[in-house]
Amino acid sequence: MLMRTPGPEDKLPDFPAIRIAPKKKRFKVNKDRRAHIVRVVTSILAGGEPTRFAFEATCRHAVRSRLCLNGWSWAAADDLAADVVKDALRRLGARRPTWKEGQPEWAQDGFAPILRTRCIRCHRTLEGERWKFCSELCDQSHRALIYRIRDAEQLAAYDIVAKGVTSLTSARGPNAI
Repeated sequence: MLMRTPGPEDKLPDFPAIRIAPKKKRFKVNKDRRAHIVRVVTSILAGGEPTRFAFEATCRHAVRSRLCLNGWSWAAADDLAADVVKDALRRLGARRPTWKEGQPEWAQDGFAPILRTRCIRCHRTLEGERWKFCSELCDQSHRALIYRIRDAEQLAAYDIVAKGVTSLTSARGPNAI
C-alpha cells in the first residue's frame, strides 16, 4: 500500500482561513425593456396552436439563453425568463387545462369520442383493430410530418424572441439590459 511521506507542505504553520465573498452581480432590466420583451413574448404566445402554451418553453428558453449570452447568470436569467413568460400568459388570459383536458383523445363529457373510419394520412379505410392509421408507415410518416412542422414553428418563434431580446443589448456591458 502506498503511503504519503511528509513533505514541505505539511510543515506550514496553520493560518486562519480568510474568505473573501465574491461580489454578487446584480442583473436588472429596466421597465421599458422588460415591457418590450413581454410584448415580443406575448405576440409569439398569442399565435400558438392548438393552445397558447405551445411556445411557452421555446420563449422561456430564448429569453434565458440570450440573457446568458449577455453575461447573466443562469439562475438570474431563468428567473427573469419565467416571470416574462408568466406575465405574457397572464396578459393573454391563458388558463391551464386540467389533466383530463390535456389528454390527446379528450372529448367533452357527454360526447362520444371521435370514431374514425379512414386513415388520417392517406384516407384508406381502416381495418381490424386500427383506429387512427392504416399502417405503421402512415403512422410514422404522419408523426414525422407533425414533428417537422412543430420544429420549424418553434425555431421561428425562438428566432423572433431571441432577436427581440438581443436588440436590447447596449454597448455598456452585460448588465445594461
